[in-house]
Amino acid sequence: MADETKKSATAQTATEKAPAKTVTKKAATKTVTTTAAKKVSAKVTKKAPPFVWKGEASRVNPFAGLGGEHLPHHVDEPGFVLRSFWPCRILLMRGEETGLLRTMGHLGVRGALAVGAAGEVDGGVVLRVGSDLAYGILDEKSAAAADKLSETADIALDLSEERVVMGMGGVNFEDVWMQFCPLDLNDFGVGSVAGTVMAGVSVVLWRVEGEELGWRVMLRRSYLGWFYGLISVTSRPYGCHLS
Repeated sequence: MADETKKSATAQTATEKAPAKTVTKKAATKTVTTTAAKKVSAKVTKKAPPFVWKGEASRVNPFAGLGGEHLPHHVDEPGFVLRSFWPCRILLMRGEETGLLRTMGHLGVRGALAVGAAGEVDGGVVLRVGSDLAYGILDEKSAAAADKLSETADIALDLSEERVVMGMGGVNFEDVWMQFCPLDLNDFGVGSVAGTVMAGVSVVLWRVEGEELGWRVMLRRSYLGWFYGLISVTSRPYGCHLS
């Protein structure tokens, strides 16, 4: 009798514990499922960050304070001329073909701008560097056109604080440039643009109308001191003027 009572108590205890264990397991499973669902939902509903136009270029002149060993050698009749273009607005535009063309159209580009070509727009120029990459170099009066880029927020970035543009020219420009850049300039006509390197640093080079300052280069702002030093050394045999 005692054995039967003990077995009955043991079976009752096991029965009471079993539901509790099952409930705990189900609750844990439900929690994991709910968390995973939230993560999936967050990924699906997450939107691209809005395009933020700063409204004006940096008020801090990136060329101020560059003196001494950074300034190229000045002569009265220089073979190499260098000029800073500041302030200006610099936009990077990325995306598939249709979206990129639409974005460039907002800035005033008419038709399909070919890869490797520069197209003039009101207040600046658009540079088609690659099939999915372009830059807009705009002056201070072009804020209205740039505001339209909010419609294509996923492929427009403002790099005005990170890049600078320099104008270059002179009768010895090619003699100086070929010393640190592998790009062949023989067939590089007006309206051409290319992403290239100068002494290992990535830059964008394009050509515009004009003999004295017919070349433009865009590079990172942090490389300005290095750029001035490089130009100072390579242009010394021809003389250089900085305006």
